[in-house]
This record gives sequence, structure tokens and C-alpha cells, in this order.
Amino acid sequence: MQELNLIQRCLEVFSIEMNFLKNLFPESWEVYIDFLPIFLIATFFAFLVTPIIGFFANKYNILDYPAELRRKKFNKYDKEERHIHKTPTPLLGGLSFLIPIIVFLIFLVFLNISPIVNAILIGVLILTIVGILDDIYNLPASYQLLGQTLAATIIALSPINMDIINIPLDGFIDLSWYTFGLFVFPGDFIMILWILLCINAIKFIAGSDGLMESNAIIICLLFFVLGIRTGAEITILLSLILAGGLTGFLFYNFPPAKIFSGSTGKTTLGFLIAIIAILNQSKFAASIMILTLPLIDLFFVIGKRYYIYKSKSLLDLIKINDTNHLHHQLINLGFSSRRILLIEISITLLIGLIAILTTGAMNLFLFILIIFFTIIGILALHLLVEKKKTQDKEDSPKEPKSPESKYSY
Repeated sequence: MQELNLIQRCLEVFSIEMNFLKNLFPESWEVYIDFLPIFLIATFFAFLVTPIIGFFANKYNILDYPAELRRKKFNKYDKEERHIHKTPTPLLGGLSFLIPIIVFLIFLVFLNISPIVNAILIGVLILTIVGILDDIYNLPASYQLLGQTLAATIIALSPINMDIINIPLDGFIDLSWYTFGLFVFPGDFIMILWILLCINAIKFIAGSDGLMESNAIIICLLFFVLGIRTGAEITILLSLILAGGLTGFLFYNFPPAKIFSGSTGKTTLGFLIAIIAILNQSKFAASIMILTLPLIDLFFVIGKRYYIYKSKSLLDLIKINDTNHLHHQLINLGFSSRRILLIEISITLLIGLIAILTTGAMNLFLFILIIFFTIIGILALHLLVEKKKTQDKEDSPKEPKSPESKYSY
């Protein structure tokens, strides 16, 4: 007899019955309610562990300092106004939602579920270690990118392949032109780029308290719904545990934040979101749609950096710290961290629901429409901020010149 599937075995381990909640929802909701215990356990764990991590980060001075207390710029592009928090804040907070994921993956490795899990676990461990080192020692961007590329390459050399991509109108693109062992070209090369893209897109929205974490919760829950519909078991459990851990952490990270995810959380979170999207391959187009806002913000910021700094390499563009992100533009218009959070998660949720509820030609049409209006909206926002800055400079009182000033050199 074939061994029990992954979901049944995990639910047996948790062995928590929620029958009383099932009665509150129609029968079609039962499958979602069955997984509620997993979400709650991850939430409770992160809620308990976060203060402990914060204590050790404070004790060993693993802190992110505000602009006025920073001892030096980390690179020539580092802008003080980018560090908007007011007090030294502990880093390493990402461990609170990564530990449940790591424990879960180790559990699956012992169950010998799939070699796919081994690759995901190795990738997560690499990025977690690199993230911890970055939070402590502020690693150069090249070291961080090397760790990201290594983790992405391990995934590409595993049984996880991007040999086809399903697209709207019920079609697909074949990406398995050549096969070299477990590596499929160009599919797996595109997968490496996709993972790197997601990691940095998620990192880019982490500039305001709770913003990245709140967006990630919405994204993970949307992936959970897609996973239920397609029966992608690992997608279901990874997305739900991650969403639960982020929810528990958000109690302390909600504006004003008492602790930050740090590089430990940001990099690995983007990696996991990329993997979840890949594992849900039959709905990859919907996955891209769910990630529309962070991806467009990433492309817009990189494009503007190139225009301003004329950097010749992609690495230079990535390592620049500036205030061209969407949340920084909203800050410049006077929005508070909480309002920015609500604005961005509302956009993410709206786009995600459209991705889930539409199919075929309607999905493609709305996707193009959303991209168009998102780009126009971000561009208009940047122009509005530039206009406001120019107006503020014109309105600011000018210092009167002394009679001697004309003789100065």
C-alpha cells in the first residue's frame, strides 16, 4: 500500500481537531479550515521566540542604528534619510519565522518525502547563515549576491525544474531545449534568475516597519489558496507555516517596530516565496501576478538608479541604498508607516485576488491592465514627489548675504 501523502502525515503529527470551526463555514471551506492548526502553531511559536531573539540581538549589539546615530556610511551611495527609524533596533528577527520552516523541512527530510525538500533545506540554511553574518558584520553586496546565487543554483541542480511555464489562454512555453543531468536549459537558468529577482524584490520593500512582512503574509496566503486548488502539497504547507510565522513576528514588527527581520529574514523570505511559486508551476502566471507590486517596484528603482548613477554593473545598481522605493515616495508625501503598510497590502491583496479569481483571456487582459496602471501610478508618484521637493526648495527662506560676501573666495 502506498504510504500516506505528505498532508495526511503532517496533520497526524499535529493531531489537532478543529471540528467546531468547520461548522461555521460552508462545506467548501472545510479543506482550508483543516490547515488552521498549522498556521496557529507557527504563529504562536514566532510570537514566543521573537522577544528572546531580540534580547540576544540587544545583548550582542546586533542593531540597526537610525540615521543620526550611524557611525559611518556603508558605501558612497548610502543615504541617511533611508534609515527612518528613531532608535537602535534589534536585527535577526527573521529567525523567528524561519525556525519553524527549518524544523518542518528537517522533519520532511527524515520522512524521506522527496529530494526536492533536501535542496530547499540546504538553500534556506545557506541564506540564513549568510543573513546572520550580514546582520552582524554588514557583508559586502558581492558576498550576499554570491550566497543568493549559490542557493539558487542548488535548487536548479535538484529535481526541481522549470521545464515548462503555463501561461494564460491555457497554453504553455517549453523551456526544456537541452538537458544536462538534472539541469534543464534554458528553464533552470531562468529559474536561477527568477529566484534572484524575487529575493531582491522582497528585500526592496523592507524599508518601512512591517511592510515586507505584511505583504509577505498576503502573498503566502494567496499561494496557499492556489496550492489547495492545484493540490501542490509542499506549497500548501510551506506557504501556511511561513504566513503563520510572519504573523507571530508582526506583533513586534508592526509600526513602530521593536525588532527588524534583518538580512536574515529578508533574503531567505524572498527565496522561499520564489520556491513556492515554482513548486506551484501549474499556476506560475498567477504567481507572477501576485508578485506584481514588488517586482515592478524593483524594476523601476533599478532603472532610476541606472539613470541617476550611470552604474555599469548590475551589482553596483543592487548595492546602492537610495530613497526611490515606492514606500519612500509615500513617506515624502507625508504618509505614516501604518498608512503606507495599509496602502501596499491592499494593492497586493487586490491584485492577488484578481489572479486567483480569473483565468484564460480575462486573466491575461487584467494582468496587462494591472501592469500598465501600476507603472503609470508609480511614475506619477515619483513625478509628484519631485515636484513637491522642487516647490519646498523654492518656498524655503534664503539666507541673506552679508556685504562682505561678494569679496569672498
